[in-house]
Amino acid sequence: MIKSFCLAILCCFTLLGFATPALAHSLQTNFHLRDNILELQASFSNGEAFANAPVIIYPPSDTNLAPIETQTDAQGLIQFEPDYSVAGDWGVEIGEENHWDFLTIPVGEQGINLDTISQHHPETPHRHHYMAQQIVVFLLVLGLAFVSPIFNRRLFQ
Repeated sequence: MIKSFCLAILCCFTLLGFATPALAHSLQTNFHLRDNILELQASFSNGEAFANAPVIIYPPSDTNLAPIETQTDAQGLIQFEPDYSVAGDWGVEIGEENHWDFLTIPVGEQGINLDTISQHHPETPHRHHYMAQQIVVFLLVLGLAFVSPIFNRRLFQ
């Protein structure tokens, strides 16, 4: 019993203590302004384009305009030309679930100032529920440590 328990604890420490997070290819969005049209390009950290990604463009919250749903092209590109008469913060959501990015784009009568565009969670890598998987493994190993001695006694009696 003690031997099984020690082995289970050793396995748990090995799984939780030495494992590093497996980073998925995180999403990055680059942008540049071309003739009052903001061109956004979504790609993964390995350089692969985020082709046909769902995109939702949100107008400023104080307007009655509906969000616009579209998608990136095969190169991960989308062109955004806001209505410059509607000043305020426009939102652009690219992707979904684990591969997601959201940009806030302030638009004024003068146009778009690239220095004021902000990205939500730019420093957080996408981790595909790393800790949840490790906790499940920990509980399975711990459960096996307690159940295996019971089965051994029943089999050999």
